[in-house]
Amino acid sequence: MRSTITLVYQGNVVDLWEKFVKEEVEVELARPDLPAQYRGAGVLPRRLYLPGSQTTATKDQVRFMAEVRDTLRRHVNAVNAMAERGMYFWDYGNALLLVG
Repeated sequence: MRSTITLVYQGNVVDLWEKFVKEEVEVELARPDLPAQYRGAGVLPRRLYLPGSQTTATKDQVRFMAEVRDTLRRHVNAVNAMAERGMYFWDYGNALLLVG
């Protein structure tokens, strides 16, 4: 008998997805959880955590948006790798997979 678990993760979900891919963790069902909602960009970059991200976003918009794009690309790549292994993934309106 298989057991079902729900995870609560404090951190950037992209790091968790990449760990699942690397460790070949079996996930049957998932939905997108963007790293964090953040003003107009919609995503908190994985290397910029909340306290420092506001400064980076206002002082170096080019770097901030490059980090946002990298985070989204990594998220989509990890989800796609898991889906290729049989994970069922649904996007409920945030169009995450359109980014990748």
